[in-house]
Amino acid sequence: MKSLTTTLRIESLRHHWHRLRPSRPVRYLVAMLLLAMGAFTLIRLTLLLRNLELVNEGIDNDMWLAVKQMFNGMRFDLAYVAKVWIGPIIMLTIGQYIPKYTRYFGYTAVAMIATAMAVSLMIAIGNIPYFEHFHNHVNAMGIKYMVNDMGAATSMIVGDGGYLCFAISAIVAAALYIWLTIRLARRYDIYTPTENRHHTLVAMLIMSAIIPFADRGFVWQKHVLKPADGMICNNNFINKLAINPVEPFIKSLLRLGDTSLNLIDSRYAAAYVRKELGRGDDFTEHVDAHDSPWKNVVIILLESTSAEFMAFEGNSNDYTPTLDRLAMEGVYYANAYSTGTHTCNAIYSVVASMPSYVDIHPMQEGAGFSLDTIYEQLSSDPKFTTLFFITHDPNFDNVRDFVTAQGFERLVSLEDYEGDANYETYSWKVWGVDDHLMFERVIKELNRVDKTGNNFAAVCLTCSNHIPYNVPYVEGFKPRSTSAEFQALEYTDWSLGHFFELASKCDWFDDTLFVITGDHGAAYSNDYEIEESFNHVPLIFYSPKHIKPEVRDDLASQMDITPTAMSMLGKEYNNHTMGIDLTRQSRRMIPYGADGHIAARDHRWTYNYDVYNDIEFLYDTSADGDARYMNVASKYPEVARAMYEYVASMAQAGWDMHNNPNY
Repeated sequence: MKSLTTTLRIESLRHHWHRLRPSRPVRYLVAMLLLAMGAFTLIRLTLLLRNLELVNEGIDNDMWLAVKQMFNGMRFDLAYVAKVWIGPIIMLTIGQYIPKYTRYFGYTAVAMIATAMAVSLMIAIGNIPYFEHFHNHVNAMGIKYMVNDMGAATSMIVGDGGYLCFAISAIVAAALYIWLTIRLARRYDIYTPTENRHHTLVAMLIMSAIIPFADRGFVWQKHVLKPADGMICNNNFINKLAINPVEPFIKSLLRLGDTSLNLIDSRYAAAYVRKELGRGDDFTEHVDAHDSPWKNVVIILLESTSAEFMAFEGNSNDYTPTLDRLAMEGVYYANAYSTGTHTCNAIYSVVASMPSYVDIHPMQEGAGFSLDTIYEQLSSDPKFTTLFFITHDPNFDNVRDFVTAQGFERLVSLEDYEGDANYETYSWKVWGVDDHLMFERVIKELNRVDKTGNNFAAVCLTCSNHIPYNVPYVEGFKPRSTSAEFQALEYTDWSLGHFFELASKCDWFDDTLFVITGDHGAAYSNDYEIEESFNHVPLIFYSPKHIKPEVRDDLASQMDITPTAMSMLGKEYNNHTMGIDLTRQSRRMIPYGADGHIAARDHRWTYNYDVYNDIEFLYDTSADGDARYMNVASKYPEVARAMYEYVASMAQAGWDMHNNPNY
């Protein structure tokens, strides 16, 4: 009797469960949501475990904060997934009330989930190597490079083992999620109407009602969850760990074709910059010719070379002996900064003496006319030759079109090595010829110009110190490091020494002013929102016969290199750029930036502004100890405002001038 009673109770419970349990479409959506959440959590855990050293760098290096961010990250993941689920919820709900087409609404829902999540997982996995390189989440700037040269972008991924591993993992993860999406759809039979469609409707309405709450991270607040809600400490890696990278990436994609810049009122920016640089209404500063010990100038841009790598700046690894020697023998600017974190920013700023513009590629976007640069003015002199040297394809980054439009008579690139016996070896490399071979070609070309009786201005860009690293075996070069990354840095430094060894034997050596700098830095520290090592670059003016060793603490920008060099050369020119002559003028602040950010620095403060997320960071570099890495923007709003005004005005006026030379 007891056994029969127990059986009846069990049957009753089963009956109630079958009556009350969620319908098949609801269970399917919940199952796919849990799979998505689990996948994002695993990806975030991978990012954390691969970058534990970033937790320990800087301040607030508490592992429990990182664990807290893992859970906080689930809020960001759910906020993103909830948006993706809106479409499938609508499709499956409508399908219940149109039985004839339920199957097709189900197919549509499956396609929406599979496509959205497959792409999302690929972005999240691809974000890991990007983050490890830039210490920031991926944005659409990478797409601009791929569109610019798909072959080079693909070769860069395939040529680097780490990138290739993540690319394969992303494809596998996407395929697996698609397979599970289809398989579970069949298991839950979402292609046929449920037994109780009103039951399903109620459940779907409840899920829909939860979405706005999920979008706020399940916290009662007026705004949807945003990156600022992930800022829980002063450790930049821990703060960024919680952010789901997919949604910011998609937002940056939506801005991909937008080349407008609206940081500050254009008229106000123009007036501000004229006053700051001491220019008149026509924004032109005339520089007269004068006697100079130099006839030529050679500017060398070293790929991904941060000042933080130098022993001269306190680094004990001895990776840059040549650079350190040149710094000790020339005029070294200890507070020099690149305008951006991409090579295109450096080329643009050195050639045109203009700033960077957030996520705009200045060599590809905007007006396509010449900018009346100082090099254009020099090229009108028949006794003066302008040359630009790169190692790779001249079309990458639109280098050929840009530099020739700005007055360079000759661009020497990979194409010019076709007659070389080893050209086939160079051509398959992503970045073309090795640095020391480019420098040997520089010597050859400058000797040729010198023999014609002409003077010259040359810009040289190295590239071997760029992913994928392909360090050659060269007689006389023996790296100290076991890391491919630092071996590439050592090789570039050795190649620089090789160049000066050859140049010192040339007739034109004593008559030439050499300027050495980095095109930008690299991720080497975890200090500020935009890491110091990314923009702090060496800047050396070198001429052993005419320059006495000196270390200067003036604030210097890449924009200032050409005006300063041409003034030292004694050339007459009209300066209507934002660069200054560092031998006669000084900067109150330096404007610079990184993807999605603008920044400014003076002798005390460092200011970073996240443009798209409206987050300010202000650091007091004069503070003691860890206090210099604390964000004090809310404590000193007047300082933050003044520095924003400076960098926003420089960028806004610069871009307005770029697009309208009569502005």
